[in-house]
Amino acid sequence: MNRTTILSPTVASLAIIRDNACAPPGAAIRHVAVFVASIASCGKHRFRIKTQDFVGSEDGRDVTDWLGSTIPPGADIALRPASSMLDPSLSTDLEEPSPWWPIADMAWLRQRFGEEPRIYTLNLSNSDISETARGMGLPCAMPDDPWQVRAAHGASEAQAIWCHLQALTCSDDETAYRIDAWKAWISAGQSQR
Repeated sequence: MNRTTILSPTVASLAIIRDNACAPPGAAIRHVAVFVASIASCGKHRFRIKTQDFVGSEDGRDVTDWLGSTIPPGADIALRPASSMLDPSLSTDLEEPSPWWPIADMAWLRQRFGEEPRIYTLNLSNSDISETARGMGLPCAMPDDPWQVRAAHGASEAQAIWCHLQALTCSDDETAYRIDAWKAWISAGQSQR
C-alpha cells in the first residue's frame, strides 16, 4: 500500500488499564503504560517505556499530570478508547449510557494537552492487541483476563498500539523501517515491562 507518513517523528502510545470502562477516567484508571517512539531518518531512534499505577481520583488529574510529564511536547498520541474495551454483552445491559462513553478519552486528554497534539484513537479489541503482541514476541494478557493481569502487560499493549498505528499511517517501507528499529531496540535487551 502506498501511504505518505502523517505521523510526528515522536509518538506516545498509551495503554490505559481500567477496572470499569464506563466510569469517569479518574475513577476507573488503575494503570497506564506509555511507549514513546522517536524515529529519526538519520538512524538515531529512541524508545522508552514508562508505567504508573493509580488508585482512582475524583477528577483524574493525577493521571493527566503524570501523562503531561511523561509525553514529550509535540508528540502524537495513540490509544484505544474505553469503548473498544467494553464487553458487548455488558454494554447492551446498560440502562443509560455513561456520559464518559465513548468520547471520554479524547475529552480528558484534550483538557490536559489542548488542541496541539494529534490524538489517534484506534478501535482495537483485546484480541487485536493480544494477536499483535504475540506476533511481535511480546508477553500479553488474554482478552478475558481481569484488569490486574492486563496492567502487568500494559507495556506490551502500548507497543502493540504503536505497531498498529504504524501500519495505518505509514507507507509499507516506512512501517518496516520503524518496526525494524524497534526490534533492534528489543534485541539490545531494552525493557519490555
